[in-house]
Amino acid sequence: MSAKRQQKPKHEYLKPIQVADRLQVSERTVREWLRNGTLKGVRLGEKLWRVSEEEVQRFLKRGR
Repeated sequence: MSAKRQQKPKHEYLKPIQVADRLQVSERTVREWLRNGTLKGVRLGEKLWRVSEEEVQRFLKRGR
């Protein structure tokens, strides 16, 4: 039997605190952007958010 290869996920998802650190803003600001749609993310349950690396790059290109 051949060993299973672990593949890296195609898209990396970040927590709001990771996005905040990257953009040098508060986590509260990132969460507000997510709630009002300024930054697009995936909501997991009632309070958990994840943002794709691609969306962070799009957000930066839009100049927000």
